Amino acid sequence: KAGIKALYLLTSKCGFEVSRYHYPAKFLNEDAVMVTYRPAESLFNEIEEQDWLKKWLKNDNTLLMILDERNIGELWIFDFIFENRKWHEVDNIGNITVTWYGLESGTVCVLGSADSFINENISSSDAAVAFIKVLAKINNPKVLFNEYYQFMQVPSPNIWDLIGHTGQLILIQLVFVILLIVLRYVDFPHP
Repeated sequence: KAGIKALYLLTSKCGFEVSRYHYPAKFLNEDAVMVTYRPAESLFNEIEEQDWLKKWLKNDNTLLMILDERNIGELWIFDFIFENRKWHEVDNIGNITVTWYGLESGTVCVLGSADSFINENISSSDAAVAFIKVLAKINNPKVLFNEYYQFMQVPSPNIWDLIGHTGQLILIQLVFVILLIVLRYVDFPHP
């Protein structure tokens, strides 16, 4: 009830490539929109995490934050925005305020009214429509829902995660070719 699974499923149904992200920012290597829902200050504000997120944002990526007045005050990202902002824009989509911050390279988008996005409230608010409209405006099919900042971490990605989808397909094909070669050229004993 208190999570954002409905938002995750809706994003998938709308044709976006969604995945859950459980790692620190130093493992971010793909061009994707990263969604953070009320990030825990203790994780989000770590110095190393800040450095890696800044580096990721400077690669022209987009951070989409769902926040409210309870957790805006102590997040480092707003000092970073103040120092690097080239432009900003405020939209209202129904009862949701959307604030865009264009940085030197990269974008931070903040959606207000975080309670509207949780499973039990999403159907009675404009949150779902606002979220999908924001993703459409960003125009990136890959969306990462960051669960690391919700204390749902995995210590470090395994090799399967690090090689990505393309690497996984290549590895599967390579194993298949090796299997075919073994079956073709190895003489198995016949009973």
